[in-house]
Amino acid sequence: MPRVIEGPVVLLETRPGQANITETRQGAIGAGLEAEGITPVYVDVGSPKAFTPDSSAVRTFCLRDPRDPSRLVPANAYAPVVPDAYRFRDVPHDARPAFATEVPGYNDGELCTALLGRISMRMVLARLGFGKHTAPTTITRAANAAATLKDMAPGMVFVKPGEDGAYTDVGADRPGALPRRARYVHTAEMHNTIARRSPGRVIVQPDVSIPSVEIAGRLGLKLGEVDPTWRQHHAIRLYQMTDGQPPDLAEVRFQATQNIGQPEPPYYKLLEPGHVFDAIPEIRVLHSALATEIQGRYGLNYVAVDYFMGKTDAGDEVPLINAIHARPWLPSVREDLSWRTVETEVQTLSRLALQGQSPPPA
Repeated sequence: MPRVIEGPVVLLETRPGQANITETRQGAIGAGLEAEGITPVYVDVGSPKAFTPDSSAVRTFCLRDPRDPSRLVPANAYAPVVPDAYRFRDVPHDARPAFATEVPGYNDGELCTALLGRISMRMVLARLGFGKHTAPTTITRAANAAATLKDMAPGMVFVKPGEDGAYTDVGADRPGALPRRARYVHTAEMHNTIARRSPGRVIVQPDVSIPSVEIAGRLGLKLGEVDPTWRQHHAIRLYQMTDGQPPDLAEVRFQATQNIGQPEPPYYKLLEPGHVFDAIPEIRVLHSALATEIQGRYGLNYVAVDYFMGKTDAGDEVPLINAIHARPWLPSVREDLSWRTVETEVQTLSRLALQGQSPPPA
């Protein structure tokens, strides 16, 4: 008889070739679940053998090796299992196993897919009623760059190149591929930048952000000496599980002009969300409304939202949304940021896994 896993079970994704699970976020979450008496099963959800033919249970999975928790070992001697909760990373809605409609978990496949690109993200925000909280953006073809510039005031713009229909921010930076991150250029240089870097369409966004030195002053941070001849840009990222709980953490990111387009900012600071909300109340109001709408429309997700402060044509300061990330990418689990957010995911998965369990006998 095959062995049966006793007690609550949580499905976590893994991928072939992960040599040391303790170095990954999935490994850290699994260790936290085990400390709560919950068994994490690691599944390669992309494998056709992962689930039973009717996709009602997990057929092929791995467990953490009790002798060496950094390793995963195949659980060949175990019967198929229906998890009590699951955490998916990027499984599309229509590719999810049958049990996902009955078992609680996250992240929502529809939202993850919709937020992969800047344009689709703006469409999501427009549907949710937050279209006015994004910076004005023009989509144009490379050949029409000159005409696009005529309608823009002289100054700096962000240019994001991409193939037709492919504006994704998620993907490999491989040799020969189009750069997937925005470039910051003067309007006078935009045409050459577009012609050189993009054979298809581009996204052009005028710079409406408030200088970082002003934001740093409101937050009580010191950026050191700032060259007045170039700007610094900022993003205020809030991490939150959209289940009615308050945000976990705020990450303030400052990007020097010459570093725009690089994956990591040269300066960032972790702050408590309350500190940011007290310093910039406009972000508190906007974030509360946005988190409520995402939860109501897309269910439970773990998201990171990037805000920045901009100015309208009338000179009014307003909070704007630069990006939303479902199942946000995070640094090494050794970093303070990841540990804070791992703890939240462990608590959420534990609650989801235990909510359908029978109470222990009195």
